[in-house]
Order: sequence, then C-alpha cells, then structure tokens
Amino acid sequence: MPRSVKNPLASNEANVTGTVSVLVAAKDCGVPAAVAASSVYGDTPPDSER
Repeated sequence: MPRSVKNPLASNEANVTGTVSVLVAAKDCGVPAAVAASSVYGDTPPDSER
C-alpha cells in the first residue's frame, strides 16, 4: 500500500511544506518564475504499456 494511502496527512504535509519551502527559497534567490510539474507514483504502467 502506498505511503500516501497509509498516512495521507503526513504525505500531504511533506508535499505542501516541501513545495512552500522551494517557493520561498526561489523567491529569496530572486527566481522570477516557478514551473509546476507532476509525478506519478506506484506500479501503474504508462498508457503505452497497457
């Protein structure tokens, strides 16, 4: 079972806090923009392999 399912609050906290930390550090360093990306976790194969 994925960690995010076993403990959704801790997983959410790590993701939200981590994202905010990266954005604050980028702002402090004068980075003008951030690009969002997503990741897929687990054993689900990509569409091309289904």
